[in-house]
Amino acid sequence: MLELEQGPEQDLTPQLEAEPAPTAPLIEHVLSTYRKDRAPVVVQIGRIDHAIALLTRSNLAGMDVTAITRSDIADYRAAREAIGILPQTVHRELSTLRAAVRLAHREGVIAKIPPIPMPPRGSPPSRALTADETRRLLRAARMKGPRCELFVRLFLATGARPAAIVELEWSRVDLDQQIIDLRSSSPLAPRMKHRAVVPITREMAVYLRACRDRPPAPRTRGRRSTLPPSRVVGVTLGTARQQFTEAAAAAGLAGVTPRTLRHTVATHLLRNVPLVIASRMLGHSSVSVTSDIYGHLLTRDLEPAADALDQLVRTAFTSGAWSDESEPAQEVRPLRVAVPGTTLH
Repeated sequence: MLELEQGPEQDLTPQLEAEPAPTAPLIEHVLSTYRKDRAPVVVQIGRIDHAIALLTRSNLAGMDVTAITRSDIADYRAAREAIGILPQTVHRELSTLRAAVRLAHREGVIAKIPPIPMPPRGSPPSRALTADETRRLLRAARMKGPRCELFVRLFLATGARPAAIVELEWSRVDLDQQIIDLRSSSPLAPRMKHRAVVPITREMAVYLRACRDRPPAPRTRGRRSTLPPSRVVGVTLGTARQQFTEAAAAAGLAGVTPRTLRHTVATHLLRNVPLVIASRMLGHSSVSVTSDIYGHLLTRDLEPAADALDQLVRTAFTSGAWSDESEPAQEVRPLRVAVPGTTLH
């Protein structure tokens, strides 16, 4: 709306050329539109919500989409990696932004897609927590709150993926039979990664029963939960990840993420139970998937091969096949070098 100056000689002619040109949509608006577009069809909307929450609290917040530069993206990456976030996680967050921008371009909201260079996905985690580190993490999670502790203990008891844990409902927890059905009841379940039906120990069943019968913790005034009360953990995926990160930092475990904990569970399983059982517990679609991801941990399976080769060497030495006496003497002949124009004899 035009503001007209007050005065006796006021010019009432509208100065249309002084009107600001229409601005490109803000990043927040583009991300919001993208979420509405994907919500009906995406399998895990929590991942998009988590990425959007981080992007809208970063150095990119409040920017026009068309004003994004490579330097802005580099600053975002540097800020995330400075606090120990893995490259593959930053890649997933920026993938959400890139998809939202491309949607805006397809719908004609923006004329040109700004540069959003993607970081490398990084290599799979190779670190597994020790028993002492696991105790420290559990202690820190307990100090963080009952929901954080429940998230971590379910993680260690089932080896499930974070999304499967936060989406778990009490109707799928059979405390009498000590079984947890991690499969989703969502209509989009066929598009999800495979989830397992796993047993739990008696001790874990007692702990879960106490959690179920415990009165709900009071929430902060002004905040209303949008999660159904049937959820076991009772927090969103983004909140669960944030609480886990804070608990890991409090335990002095820099760079430890839920993915690290799943790798810890997988490592422990593969060192103590057969591959096929570990694969079923981890919810992999086939044994080959487990072998491809964690094959480097299966060195114990090769021990019989190493023993066989060692026996070969021992037998060879015992029989004298490689002894100095058994080797025939060889004549040492002088080295002759051919000179152009001459013939060797």
